[in-house]
Amino acid sequence: MKPRVLHRRRRLALPACLAALALLVVATAVFGQEVKDLIVGPATAYNPIHDHAPSALEESQFRRVYDALCDASCGPIKLTRNITVPTAAMVVQLRGARLIYSPTFMDTIMKIYGPSAPLGVFAHELGHLLDFRRGNVGWMHNSWDRELRADSWAGCALAKLNMPQRDTSGVLQALAQSPTHSHPDWTKRVEALKKGYAQCGGQPHILDTLPLEQYGQTSASPNQ
Repeated sequence: MKPRVLHRRRRLALPACLAALALLVVATAVFGQEVKDLIVGPATAYNPIHDHAPSALEESQFRRVYDALCDASCGPIKLTRNITVPTAAMVVQLRGARLIYSPTFMDTIMKIYGPSAPLGVFAHELGHLLDFRRGNVGWMHNSWDRELRADSWAGCALAKLNMPQRDTSGVLQALAQSPTHSHPDWTKRVEALKKGYAQCGGQPHILDTLPLEQYGQTSASPNQ
């Protein structure tokens, strides 16, 4: 009788193995789609062969934002300059993530808006990673798309960084100049930024006295 029992168990185990394999394939396909969706900005021409290390200042500014927003859920993130990216993008990988950005764009916004300008761009891209890891958090409207959720995380970062109003203004003006084809209207982005800023303890008068709506009317992008 024992051989028959073993034979039946093996036959029963096969469907279970096939089901597990099918689940793995589905999960991989879904995850692959999410990775594709998290390449933010017109980065379809991104070529890793052009990856280069960030400047010391850019690395320092990125670390400020990372420390303000991230916990263990963010995982390791590699900061990379790349001339094939028009502005900036976050790429989620199986192990960690990569934040890629245009050195021309970054140099331009720092020249116009000051050395703190990268903070808003980096915060927005980290917002995409947090949105992927955590999903829609309590203060965010269900109607917001992923761009507005990322903007709200950027507002949260600005609150935690607690910068002087002049630096905050430069950061937000630089952020307004980094749209993609999928970004909502700047007025809607301002609403999301303010919501995240208030939720994370920002001082209301800092943003309330800035002409935020005007920031989206000019462009510093080297691509325009």
